Amino acid sequence: MALIVTPGQLRTRGNLYGQLSSLTAAGLGVIQALETIRKNPPARHLKKSLGIAIESIERGSTFTDSIATMTGWTTQFDLALVEAGERSGRLDACLKVLGKYYDERAKLAQSFISEMSYPVFVFHFAALILPFSELFRTGDFVVYGAKVFALLLPGYALAAIVLWLMQEERSFASRRIIEMICRCVPVLGKGRQSLALARFTIALEGLLNAGVLVIEALELAAKSSGSPALETEVLGWRSHLERGVVPSDLISDSKEFPDTYASLYKSGEMSGKLHENLPRLFEYYESDASAKFSALARWLPRMFYLGVMLIVAYKVVTFYQEYFNNMNQFLQ
Repeated sequence: MALIVTPGQLRTRGNLYGQLSSLTAAGLGVIQALETIRKNPPARHLKKSLGIAIESIERGSTFTDSIATMTGWTTQFDLALVEAGERSGRLDACLKVLGKYYDERAKLAQSFISEMSYPVFVFHFAALILPFSELFRTGDFVVYGAKVFALLLPGYALAAIVLWLMQEERSFASRRIIEMICRCVPVLGKGRQSLALARFTIALEGLLNAGVLVIEALELAAKSSGSPALETEVLGWRSHLERGVVPSDLISDSKEFPDTYASLYKSGEMSGKLHENLPRLFEYYESDASAKFSALARWLPRMFYLGVMLIVAYKVVTFYQEYFNNMNQFLQ
């Protein structure tokens, strides 16, 4: 995956999966669907990747293996859902879920960028204004320029670090540290947890419907959740499950699963309607994650803007206070 994933790239993924879903639902085979999309792909660079995927299928590979050849593009979550769809004969439904998932992520990322545009302008404006008192006193543009860049460069570095941390394809250890930090941040921590639960649930639902054994399905779903803590928790269940402990009991005892999740999962397991409850859990936690990230996208720029304005106001007051003090000394 690329170092920084943009809204355009997320939208491209959503379009590709959405088109594949529509074409396969209409009765086209996977190769025919890929060939149709390759003639007019969502992005020009996908033509070559789609061609490689088609050749891979023609040589006998599964669709899951073929899209895995699209280096730097597919994620563990994508592969888990596609494999579940292939095994269960519900490929079009799983592709539709992926298309919707990436469309929602693209909208959220675009909204965040839009909300941040004005605060970013204010930040640059402040960087030009704050050192102005030095220029006013000395008239030295070189020193003034150095101070402006000294203010801008840490901001650019911080933005790059934040964007890098937001990406999913990191080492397990670094992702675990990032997750621990994010959990300490109000709204962000809960939003990430809800997103991980939504991804875990939809992958689990697809894998179970595909006939995958419960132990394997739980472990694959955990790996596709994007949460190192949830993955570590579920991977530790194997010995308990092999002894006959039911998943609902392990979920109820786990701190990684909220009471609401544990309750709905257990009721579905006991009633034999887990296939109905899992989609409900997915919708609930996906909506919850979207709501929290949307709130974050609205309020974070406002807090940033307020912080910059307070700093600017302080510097302006300090400048004029110093200016009038100098004038009083001169007049005396």
